[in-house]
This record gives sequence, structure tokens and C-alpha cells, in this order.
Amino acid sequence: MNKLRLPLLVFVLWVVGSSVYLYIWAFSDYGYFDKNNQWLGLTEINIASEVESEQQQSLIIHIRQPGCRCNSYADQHANDLLAGVKSKQITLSVTEAKGLNIPVPATPMVAVFSYEQLSSELDPDKLTLVYAGPYASGPFCAADDSFLPAVLDGSIDMSGPWFNGGVKACRCAVAS
Repeated sequence: MNKLRLPLLVFVLWVVGSSVYLYIWAFSDYGYFDKNNQWLGLTEINIASEVESEQQQSLIIHIRQPGCRCNSYADQHANDLLAGVKSKQITLSVTEAKGLNIPVPATPMVAVFSYEQLSSELDPDKLTLVYAGPYASGPFCAADDSFLPAVLDGSIDMSGPWFNGGVKACRCAVAS
């Protein structure tokens, strides 16, 4: 009976220790997207005019920082949901995004801009922010929890830009 206790104790300690480690590792990058409230009080983002524009319905900017564990989730999410979207899509680093006057509280982040409609023509110089925030809620950025389809197809009635910083998502905080 005593010979069975030590291996059983080692096994139980291994299971508990592994479970605690995996829980901490899996949720270490999970939290509020804008935990420092950088977006609090913002009503719009006017991006610098260096973004090359084309006659598209919208511009989707993917913002990444190297080494963020959440990038792989967001990349898979973007591939699943945005492959057939007829919008110009670009990927920027945090530094490049900040250079265009886009405040970045965390990555991976997506910003969706629409071109303003002037009479019967799209104005390629006037971009209006529609959405800024994570790709989806939840720790693994699952496509089922995505905000993007509703934002892109206009099924969400928004009176202005949606700064989605109060949602919990997989994110890597960016120093202010």
C-alpha cells in the first residue's frame, strides 16, 4: 500500500502542476483590449494621407507586433473571414500605425475605415473610421466570436465609430 502512495502523489502533483501552468500560459495574454483606456473620449481617428487609396468600399488595416502569441489566432481568423472581402487590406507594425495617427492599445488589432461617399463618387482622400479593436472576443479569437462580419456588412447600426476596447480578447498590450 505504501509503495502505491508515492507514485500516486507524484502523478497527482504532476496533473495539478501541469493544469495550473497551462491555465496561466493560455490566459496570460487574455484581458481587456484597451486596459488603460487610451480610447476613452475618442470620437474619431483621422489617419494621415500616406495610405495609398484605391476605389474600394473600405480599407482594412491589420496591426501586428512581432512576438505576440495572439498573432497566429488573428491571422487564422483573418484568413477565414476576410479572404473574399472586396476591400483594400494592409498590415502595419505598431510604429507604422502610430505614424498614421492610429492609437494602438494592444495587438493584434484591426481598424476598418470606409471611404466617404461624395455624390456618386467615393472620395479616396476621406476615410472614416468604422471599427477599431480586436478581431473577436474570447481567449482564442475564434471566428464564431467575430465582430467583423457584422461591421463589414453593415448589419450593426452604429451612429459613429466603434472603439471596441472594453471587450476581453487575446491581446498583447502596447506601451503608450
